[in-house]
Amino acid sequence: MEKATLPLKKFDEFALSEAQTTQKALSSSQVAKSLDDAAAALEAEARRLRHRATELRSAEQQAKVWEKARARIRAASIIATREGIPFARAAFDIAAEIGAPIEAVIQIMEQEARKTARERLHLRNEEIMRLKRRGKTNAEIAARMDLHEKSVARIGGRMRRYMVYRGPDLP
Repeated sequence: MEKATLPLKKFDEFALSEAQTTQKALSSSQVAKSLDDAAAALEAEARRLRHRATELRSAEQQAKVWEKARARIRAASIIATREGIPFARAAFDIAAEIGAPIEAVIQIMEQEARKTARERLHLRNEEIMRLKRRGKTNAEIAARMDLHEKSVARIGGRMRRYMVYRGPDLP
């Protein structure tokens, strides 16, 4: 029997395929490590997002509670203004009722008082302009609105300068 020997070329191909297999194994382990790192990073991001979602839900609920409190404070501010209840007394009563800090209640009440005053002035000025468009004199408007004649003239001039002049109203 003759001794069989592997041709040299086959040996080189065998060595080359083993090197490729080793390289593939190394790159597979690197890929696995990269995938593990990516999975860990994604898990950390998922935990952060879940925590943030909880915070946002809590903030949303808190915003709803504050909006209800603001509405209650606004209503109490208007009632206090109309009925002549002292501002501080109304603020303390509301703060105790809704459990809000007195500073926040006072700030909201002050904003509401300014807003209410602006709205009343706007309505009064609109009424003056409406009467002027109907041909009433400053003296007649002043007597009707319990103002001085010069005040009516000043308001009419300012309204004409800064606001859109509307057409005549129908009776």
